[in-house]
Amino acid sequence: MTEAPDSLELKVLQNAEEIKPVEELQKLIWPGSDLEVVPMHMLVTVAQNSGLLIGAFYQEQLVGFVYGFLGLYHQSEVSQLKHCSHMLGVHPDYRDAGVGAKLKRAQWQLVRQQGLELITWTFDPLQSRNAYFNIAKLGAICNTYRAQSLWRYGRRSQCRIALRPI
Repeated sequence: MTEAPDSLELKVLQNAEEIKPVEELQKLIWPGSDLEVVPMHMLVTVAQNSGLLIGAFYQEQLVGFVYGFLGLYHQSEVSQLKHCSHMLGVHPDYRDAGVGAKLKRAQWQLVRQQGLELITWTFDPLQSRNAYFNIAKLGAICNTYRAQSLWRYGRRSQCRIALRPI
């Protein structure tokens, strides 16, 4: 698929029935250890307490999600409330179709409605698709690089903190 379907529906997920498929989609997107999967009880708790969990549905099937929560951005002696975007996942059959970008735009808009001025997230800049998506498509500003600081999906990864001022 090369373009997000027009009938793609984005929905804020808040209860266990809506959120359970997110747990399963994580296992499909990142096969391996179940320890890497954010469990449903955590997703529900965050979604019901000022976090955001947005699902992308095509013909009533969950094909992507974005998940984040409130955090603090520490700069010098000042801390600022922010949205920490923890995870974005798209079903393999729907990659390169714009689903991820639509989810991130929806997240950005909802975070603005919460009155926040900053979103941060981590990504692996050594994965060129990942870097292109975050910098070129989303307009992220990268201000921190941590070599081999992120253990994700069974491997140690490079990490860069991306800032998205709102």
